[in-house]
Amino acid sequence: MFRRITLAAALLALPSAALAELAGTWTITSEGRRGPQESTLVIVAAEGSHSGSITGPRGRTREISEINVTGEAFTFENEVSTRMGDFTLSYQGTAKGDAMQGNIETPMGEVPFTGKRAASE
Repeated sequence: MFRRITLAAALLALPSAALAELAGTWTITSEGRRGPQESTLVIVAAEGSHSGSITGPRGRTREISEINVTGEAFTFENEVSTRMGDFTLSYQGTAKGDAMQGNIETPMGEVPFTGKRAASE
């Protein structure tokens, strides 16, 4: 009986562990028209959900109201306004330990990205 309770508790704790593992400050790098572009992604886990912000290479910060997490996989959208109009960047990736990788769906196609947890974490 005790083993079943322990196993059930461990299984229930898995989503919380994944939430905690993804939370933090990440430096993500993607290839832009002018070479590598670095952005800072801040992910906050609270009450079973994720939110955060992303600061692009030009220093502009945008809030992310919802980050969907399933195991090591995550997705979120970032609304961008430019002189050429407004559009959505859709991120999907996986994170494990201090590394992440994935793709950004842009109006011009998919762009791969890599990320690492910021040193202060």
